[in-house]
Amino acid sequence: MINNEQVVFNSILRNPDILGKLTGIDGSFFTNKTNNKIIKLIKSGKHLVTDITAAFPEKDQAEINKYLMLCLADTVEIPITQLQDNVNEIRKEKINIEILKLIQKGAKSRTGIYEHEKVKSLYAEIEELDGKGKLGNLNLPISQGLDEVPDEDAEWLWKNYIPLEEITLINGDPDAGKGWLGIDWTCRVSQGGEWPDGAPGGEPANIFYMTYEDSASKIIKKRVRWVGGNIPNIKVLHSDYPLIVSLSTEEGREELEKEIIRIGNVRLWVIDPILDFTGSSDPNAAQIIRPILLPLIKIAKRQHLAIVLIGHLNKDQTKALMYRAGGSTSAWMGKARAAFLVAADKEDGSDNPTRYVEPLKNNYAWPRPRQMEFKIINNKPVFEPSNVDMNEVMNPTRGRPPVRAEDARRWLVTQFKNQDEIPSSEIERRRLLEKPCSKKTLQGVKEEVGIISDRLVDGSFVWRKK
Repeated sequence: MINNEQVVFNSILRNPDILGKLTGIDGSFFTNKTNNKIIKLIKSGKHLVTDITAAFPEKDQAEINKYLMLCLADTVEIPITQLQDNVNEIRKEKINIEILKLIQKGAKSRTGIYEHEKVKSLYAEIEELDGKGKLGNLNLPISQGLDEVPDEDAEWLWKNYIPLEEITLINGDPDAGKGWLGIDWTCRVSQGGEWPDGAPGGEPANIFYMTYEDSASKIIKKRVRWVGGNIPNIKVLHSDYPLIVSLSTEEGREELEKEIIRIGNVRLWVIDPILDFTGSSDPNAAQIIRPILLPLIKIAKRQHLAIVLIGHLNKDQTKALMYRAGGSTSAWMGKARAAFLVAADKEDGSDNPTRYVEPLKNNYAWPRPRQMEFKIINNKPVFEPSNVDMNEVMNPTRGRPPVRAEDARRWLVTQFKNQDEIPSSEIERRRLLEKPCSKKTLQGVKEEVGIISDRLVDGSFVWRKK
């Protein structure tokens, strides 16, 4: 797969006459400096490969001739309107980078103020480009009937939870279990396994798992082995790669997309944590974060994969859950199509607390995905449905007074007085009827009184005595 720039260049090389019909291609349009030189020669009237080659120094001619022939061989006929769209997209990418540099320059200055008018004018250029290139559509009315809009269904990696070709967020405090959740999803995709709610998995696929925070050899590989992932299908950053990978530059994103293409059959791209890969970008500035996320979404669509970004929450426990996602909510949460909050039970004083997974957002899902919980049992996450008040879990200053754990222990022991095994649905029915304590309190004490939960073949869960 070749990038947009090369598509435009190859098309001009194949048919030099279209250069005069495209707008926006100047002497520095292409990232490849050789391409800029060749375009300059084409503008001067040199349209044949032999003429272009002869214009280069003799020592470079063989290499140039080979490059030109490869470009011509990798060219297909593309409508002029589509090429103009490609040119406009490339120009918008370059303008977004310029905006990002101006804002970062201002943030590092003594005043902390960027050139507002310059940035405003650049955004205006982007808006203008959004209206160009679609030459056949300029005479259409602004609106259309909903009956004219084609029906489209969302594509899913995990039905109603993780959409393909979009960004999904996982947010949580340190040690909440975000990494375990990312590893669990990774392993399921690697082997084509079913999802925690019993939804079928797809064909086994590759995963690109990017992290600087956790050691691939000391943590990631061990957890993947424990959880049962297909290790060869899971790709991590090369330990000897000499450069820091960055998503905040066009060059960095282009290199990462090339790597995804090289790997092949990648259906999940996990970035943990996202802020380790955005350089010095301010996560609270929507105008900086959006130009990073929009190109990522385009990569997801081109490569038909799901992107999962893992991040931390801010420390303000008085805020609503939606607004605790680290950084600019309007950027991170606004551009993601799905988002989940992971939280550990703060009333559970054990080393292995129950973790709750709360769906904060899913634009395409109906019905709304269910809350889930998991514990690490035998070194792997074990999931079951959950129904706790996450505001109570996350915002103790807003929550009701805690119920004594002793009441929960006494009630649970009573339930198992004459039974060794009870379906978890029956436990929840009794709890709701008798109201001895909150569900999360009950979850926190069950192991203390010798009760464990197991998943049956049919996907349901039972609580049983050890």
